[in-house]
Amino acid sequence: MTFYLKEEFLSFDHFDIWDEQDQLVYSADREFFTFGKKLNVEDASGRQIAAIQHVPFFIPCTYVLTIEGQDYDLTRNFAFFSRSYSLDALGWEIEGDFMSLEYAITKNDATVASIQREFLTLGSRYALEVADPQDALLALCVVLAIDCCDEERNQTDEIPPARQDLAGGVFYGRSGRDTDRCCWFMPASICGSGGFFCGA
Repeated sequence: MTFYLKEEFLSFDHFDIWDEQDQLVYSADREFFTFGKKLNVEDASGRQIAAIQHVPFFIPCTYVLTIEGQDYDLTRNFAFFSRSYSLDALGWEIEGDFMSLEYAITKNDATVASIQREFLTLGSRYALEVADPQDALLALCVVLAIDCCDEERNQTDEIPPARQDLAGGVFYGRSGRDTDRCCWFMPASICGSGGFFCGA
C-alpha cells in the first residue's frame, strides 16, 4: 500500500497524509513549548494515535515513537562518511540516500517500506510504500522522525558565535524556529581528539 505525505508550505511542521484514493487518513502537527521537538499524529477524525518525541541532549540522536502505548526508539547510527538509522526493538534498519530523501526500511534484508520524495512547487511530498499494512503507522512515524532529525542536522551546518565557556569547552546555542539544540566544542585536552558534540 502507498501513502502520500505533504508538508504544508509555511505550516511550521504540519503534514497531511493521504491514501491511494486521495482520502485524508492521517495528519501530523508539531507540538510547541516542549523540551525537545515533538510531533503528534492524528487520524482523519482528529484522534491522536501516535507521537514522535526527540530525546534532548542524547547521543546518538534518538526519537521515541509512541503508538498505542508502546514506545520504539529510533536511533541515528554514527559514521564519518555515511548515515543510517535503527529501530532495534523490531530489527528494522533504515539506509539510503537521505539527502535525496530516497531510502528504505528493511528487516533481515527484506523491504518493510520505501520512501521517495516528489518535488512540488510548494512544500515537500513523499511517497511511502509499505509491504505490510500493519507496519504502515510505524513506518510513517519513522519517516516523520527522520525528517525532523535531518531538519535539525541542517540547522547546525552553520555554527553561531560562541556564547560562553562550559567546562573548558565552548557552548553554542541555536536560534530561530528550533531552539532545542545545542552543541559543545571540546578541546583535545578534555575529550580525546576533540570536536563538536551536539544535543537536541
